[in-house]
Amino acid sequence: MQCSKRVVLPKPDVDNAVPNLGLHKADIKALIEKAGETMSGLARAYGIPESNVRNALCRPVLSGEIAIAEFLKLPPHVLWPDRWTTEGRRIRPRYKQKYIGLGPTLSVKRTA
Repeated sequence: MQCSKRVVLPKPDVDNAVPNLGLHKADIKALIEKAGETMSGLARAYGIPESNVRNALCRPVLSGEIAIAEFLKLPPHVLWPDRWTTEGRRIRPRYKQKYIGLGPTLSVKRTA
């Protein structure tokens, strides 16, 4: 007996989701795996480091978030409402004030 290769991704239950939390990282990973792809394979397909896809599940990583959202055919604000607006604009990380004034390279001086 063979399994069917056709995979239908379930629609996320946005109506019953807790506001501003989005989907749990395990749910996002499960959707990727149900579609027949691995996190590593997804990174290779989009030409980005594997760590970008992995880390996007728990913290803001632009390239990883875009790759996951495009692969799942879901807008980023459904997956991460705390990181994206409904208009598709990125919400900056909350610690951006730490990097103001460091210059274009974002280098930090090491202290001995």
